[in-house]
Amino acid sequence: MKRYKLLPVCIIITLLLPSCIDANDSNISIVSDKDFVYITSLNNVLCATTSCGYVTCPQIKELKLNECYFISYQLDGKKENNIYLANEFANISEGPIPQGAFSIDKVPTQASWPVKDLKISQFVPTKYKGDRWLLSYSFSSNSKKEIIPSFYYDSSKQIDKDGRNIMKDNKIVIDVHFKESNLNIKTNERINGQYSVVADLERLREIYSADYDRASTGDDGKKQIPVLIQFRFYKDLTDGKTEVSYAGTWDAGLNNKAYYMVFIQKS
Repeated sequence: MKRYKLLPVCIIITLLLPSCIDANDSNISIVSDKDFVYITSLNNVLCATTSCGYVTCPQIKELKLNECYFISYQLDGKKENNIYLANEFANISEGPIPQGAFSIDKVPTQASWPVKDLKISQFVPTKYKGDRWLLSYSFSSNSKKEIIPSFYYDSSKQIDKDGRNIMKDNKIVIDVHFKESNLNIKTNERINGQYSVVADLERLREIYSADYDRASTGDDGKKQIPVLIQFRFYKDLTDGKTEVSYAGTWDAGLNNKAYYMVFIQKS
């Protein structure tokens, strides 16, 4: 039996999600130790959107719809209605990964907690994972409460770090505002000083109007175009000072990571 292991790396799932294994191929096994998944419903079956495709099992069917989890699983190629059946289930995170609130209001005027860093651990540019992006961050604080982020799309602050107005450039800046929370979030696990949080960016597709002048045409005949996204936050410097910092870039390269959502023109 061929056996493959999915590593917990930061990946972009392609626009046309390929199957990891052929349907009903019992000679191939896929094992994932830790996969970031979104729980959705397909053909009236509750399933997880994994790096391999849609996966279900009795444990997944007990999870909360529209929430995200870390799960591990094993697949041997068996499918029903385009959904893989997990034949071995090892672990599900204790609860849903915390989701930071998303708002189209103005960014709060009160100071945000500065963080040491903010990283986009995993994102999918299509709607496959419900536009839920996995982020990680670390901070130094004497607070005994959780420090969690909220995400703001403020149309009055669509100015990039170079001072350019990006409203009509198929670019978006999301402001990340950290504050104390009274919630005791056990699932906000700390791994090597890093906390995990989910950014729900689904509303961006409703409120943002992309420019399709340079769009390509998909297999369905509809125009589609990538909209670049940066996350702006206050960074805690080593000397105790803070500075405005950005996760993401407008120009992708070997040392620069660009993050984006694919917008499809409505009929």
